[in-house]
Amino acid sequence: MLGRVDRPSAYACATDGDKVVAVGRAVADEGWAGVYLQVESGNTAAFRLYGRAGFTEICGYHYRTAGH
Repeated sequence: MLGRVDRPSAYACATDGDKVVAVGRAVADEGWAGVYLQVESGNTAAFRLYGRAGFTEICGYHYRTAGH
């Protein structure tokens, strides 16, 4: 799915020691950069942080794992 984006993009991650705690992607398009944010539903601190920055939830998602 990520490969379908044909615009220039870049990834970054934030770490806490050896643990990755956040991953981000920006996609450039006609002078703008879109930021792709996903937050686990129980991460209330992230919801508050992004809410203060003006972001709102627009859709949900879930992970599929083998046997579930």
